[in-house]
Amino acid sequence: MVLLPLHEYEELLRQLKQARHNTLVGLSRKSLVQSLGETFPSDFVKSLLLGEEHPLKVWRDFRGLSQGQLAKASNVRQAAISNIETGKNTGSVQTMQNLARTLGCTIDLLLPDSI
Repeated sequence: MVLLPLHEYEELLRQLKQARHNTLVGLSRKSLVQSLGETFPSDFVKSLLLGEEHPLKVWRDFRGLSQGQLAKASNVRQAAISNIETGKNTGSVQTMQNLARTLGCTIDLLLPDSI
């Protein structure tokens, strides 16, 4: 058993969270580059890691495509893309394969919490 003042315990937790985040960012960047052979700006990687937007939207925006443009290029209905990005639907494996192929990434990188 160890006793510490609450403020020291909270500071240790903060430092642990920061260290985990830094490790995750480094690993994610490395795995993205290794798996795709492409480098990515830190803002893009940060958007994927924070998970504030669906990864499909992050990738689509990064590639500079509207939902309509992605729909046409991937042969996936625009409504399906919208439903996936808003979390109303997860998309079939075939749909996600088409989207991943069009965006130049792997399916797992399009799934929430996959990094």
